Parts: sequence; C-alpha cells; structure tokens
Amino acid sequence: MKTEKILAMIYQAAEQLPEEARSAYQYARENPGLYDVLPDLGATLGALAHQLEEEATREAAKKSGRAAQYRALERVVKSAISCQTTRPNTHGSIPARDGARAVCDGYRAVRITNPDAKTPRAIPDGVETMDIDGIFSGLGSRAASYPVALPSAAELRVMLETGRQEYRARTGKPGTKYQALYMLNAGPFAVYANAQYLLDMLEALPGAACAAGRGPYDALYFTAPDGDGLLLPVNRSRAKNLPVINQAGTERATA
Repeated sequence: MKTEKILAMIYQAAEQLPEEARSAYQYARENPGLYDVLPDLGATLGALAHQLEEEATREAAKKSGRAAQYRALERVVKSAISCQTTRPNTHGSIPARDGARAVCDGYRAVRITNPDAKTPRAIPDGVETMDIDGIFSGLGSRAASYPVALPSAAELRVMLETGRQEYRARTGKPGTKYQALYMLNAGPFAVYANAQYLLDMLEALPGAACAAGRGPYDALYFTAPDGDGLLLPVNRSRAKNLPVINQAGTERATA
C-alpha cells in the first residue's frame, strides 16, 4: 500500500477521535516525541502520521532526483534538534522571504529558493520564527572577499567513507564517531571546515560556488541555483587532534 493511501486512512481515523485525543494527535504530528511520554491512541496516530508524512516527502524528493539534497537538509534539522534543544525555531524548515525555506543548526544554514526542491517539515505552529534572512544578509555580506575552490560531493563522500572505515578498524568504534576537517584554499589563507558539514552543503546546494570572508574564521558563503548557504569554519588550533582528510599524512584521528 502506498504511503499516501496509508496517510489518508490515518487522517480519516483521526477525524473520529474524541476532542482531547484529537488534540494529542495534532500535537504529536508536530512533536512526535510525545508518543514516548504519553502513548495513547491520539499521540500514537499523530506520531505515525508524522513519520509517514516525512517518508512521503522523501519519496517525492527521490522521484524528482533530489534524494541526496533532501537527506542533507534533514541532517541539518536533526542536528538542530539534537544540539539546539532550547531553540524550537530551528527544529524544522524556517520561513524566509519571498517564499524561501531555510534550515539552520547554528553551524550551517541553507536557504532554498527553488520551489521544486523539497525541504523538511516546517517548524511547529505557534513557535516564534527566527530572522534567518537577517543572518544571511549579515554574515553573507562579509563572506565575499575570496573565491574558494570546492571538492565535488562524490569526491568528499569517498574521502569520508574511507576515513570512517579506517577509524572503525583502528578503534573499534562506530564510523559515526569519526570527525575530520577539510582544508579549503581561500587565496591568502586556509579555511578549515568540518568535512561532513561541508558535504552537507555540497549536497544541499548542488552546483554551488563558494566565497570566504576576510579571514579564516569568517563564514563561508555558498550560492547555487537552488538557493544559498552559510557554513562556519573550524578553528584549527582548537581542533588539533582532528585529521585533515585532504592533506597527506593527516588521515589518522585521535581515538
């Protein structure tokens, strides 16, 4: 049975719920964690609807050839939910000017202007929105001094997977624990970026060009046909133990 048909059945069932249970259903659709706290019928249906709605969006993104883009945008939102627990205004797609939608986790932000591109569900109703356009106009305006050559997403993906396999073999820890940097050349200085975050930017904004600001710690600004993005660099002196995967002799991370 197709996802859309299952969703239609859930919507129909929800209409038959008592008023209190229907409120729990609607809340759980926007905040599926309620199911873990209060596993009643309304919350259960709401959590299920939430998961199926996300799956329907993933399927639509895949059909349009944008599965990798959607997964990258999802990773930003999941990071925001995990790292920005007290900022619900980052826990979904953020409305931007002229109908654009954005995601942001405090380290990277992507603003999608192409209406054909799928984005994660919007932040819950009633949550005060953030001024994402103000962030872009502020940081983005300072990040246009030096063009930056970018790797391809495929190339960076292979580097990361190779690093994860070596890390698993050497430490016995999951590859998800592996962290690495990527060094970008910004003319007179080098900029170090979290390699996974950089891959997310490349996949979220296919065909992107990149520019750096006046120094190695200014935000990197990405522009692409589908929108634009910002990525905060890493202070190399504070991340001495992390490998730089595109520099020879730095493949091994400290366990």
